[in-house]
Amino acid sequence: MSPAKASAAAKIFKSAEKAASLSDGEFRKLKDRLRVELIDLQQKIRNRGQFPVIIVLAGVKGAGVIDTLNVINTWMDPRWVETHAFDAPSDEESERPPFWRYWRSLPAAGAMGLYLEGWYGELLGLDPKRPVGRGDDRLRHIAAFEQTLADDGALILKFWLHLSERHHRTCQETDDEDPVFGIRPADHAWRPQPPYSVYVKTAANVIASTNTDRAPWHIVGGHDANRRRFEILDLLRKSFAAHLKRMARAPKNGRAAAARRAPAHDVLSTVDLSRTMSDKDYARAFHVEQNRLYKAQRAVREAGLSSVIAFEGWDAAGKGGAIRRLAYGLSAYNYKVVPIAAPNDEERKHHYLWRFWRALDRAGHITIFDRSWYGRVLVERVDNLIPRSAWQRAYDEINAFEEEMTASGIVLLKFWLHIDKDEQLRRFKDRRKDPARRWKLTGDDFHNRKNWNAYVAAVNDMVKRTSSESAPWRLVPANSKKFARITVMETVADALERALAARQNR
Repeated sequence: MSPAKASAAAKIFKSAEKAASLSDGEFRKLKDRLRVELIDLQQKIRNRGQFPVIIVLAGVKGAGVIDTLNVINTWMDPRWVETHAFDAPSDEESERPPFWRYWRSLPAAGAMGLYLEGWYGELLGLDPKRPVGRGDDRLRHIAAFEQTLADDGALILKFWLHLSERHHRTCQETDDEDPVFGIRPADHAWRPQPPYSVYVKTAANVIASTNTDRAPWHIVGGHDANRRRFEILDLLRKSFAAHLKRMARAPKNGRAAAARRAPAHDVLSTVDLSRTMSDKDYARAFHVEQNRLYKAQRAVREAGLSSVIAFEGWDAAGKGGAIRRLAYGLSAYNYKVVPIAAPNDEERKHHYLWRFWRALDRAGHITIFDRSWYGRVLVERVDNLIPRSAWQRAYDEINAFEEEMTASGIVLLKFWLHIDKDEQLRRFKDRRKDPARRWKLTGDDFHNRKNWNAYVAAVNDMVKRTSSESAPWRLVPANSKKFARITVMETVADALERALAARQNR
């Protein structure tokens, strides 16, 4: 962060310290109209169900952060407001990527989330041994997180309530009766903060580094309660109204036709589909890999090493069969399979990654996804279910999601099971004849087959734009089911053994 940005933040703090006061009588004249307008806007947000509202409240102790949170809660319909305050991560939270608990807490479209410091708590004082510095990964992850939510339509408002050092020093934090609102808890109910000078300097750095057009910080003076309440509530009113107008003007679709022609040189053309395996070799290899998986799973469980395995591929490519054979070598206590279909009503009210974040398991467990977050850049792209801009930005969102996983120590494996068009048709016909498997064949299978070239283009882009050193794509030849199954089992066992070795060598 540049010194100029930090200096600008410090100047904003000085300006907030000089804010004029507002008498009880003046506030009473304003508050009834303001409350009616806020309730009306909240109902419009809820009824339209287009976007969530995310409000972060932070500030100097004694500036009225707790009071502001309670006032907003009091003035809004509480059925559609969720309040969150995060302390040090619990054991369960510590066993998952840092942003897991924040993703889980996000409000649905039409609802509001109030956050006491939100995802800024660690930076603002929970971990004083790690001061915020230029290029800090924590700041980068916060910026990416907020950008992802804002791109999806969320209204994000962040308030810093400020006091001068003199006001902070002389502030008497009591539970005395308030002339406007009655008895209200004060900031002494909040957790301790670092010394004033350290806290304010850190806050200036954080605010300057995370203040964006899509997730702005608003600096509000806290020495006069009435002025602070009015300023924040009025900013909420104006922001709610402006965002409702923006979302009403936003194009509902903006969909572009999917490409129907496969690229001349695509990654799938490099997959050798002639690879096969005899029954004898398969039986021998299956026994070997099953034992390796069993031993590796026990070891990763003891080491607290988590794994996520995502399966994608053509319809009838054998994803289900590969998952079942993989599971044969695993203890049912320590893995789960998450089948992914079209999102339900609750999932549609959140960012598309929300349901995948929620599914991540604790340390030592293996989470297997039968289809995954890549539906965003596959079926939703090909079938024009979302605007072109949405699936184009999804590559960066997915890369950030996967980086969060791997940075926290999760072993991430991604498989694309590849077959050719003739093999797919043969399997479709076999399923139609087999009563035990006929249920697997649906109209969607034939619909997707008609879009074969569009899917080839989508897969080509997906692999090129979301393969990384820590999360590469594994393209598995699957014309031979036996070869594909052994390849998957062997790849998973290899990855777990490498991760265990790396953990032991630290």
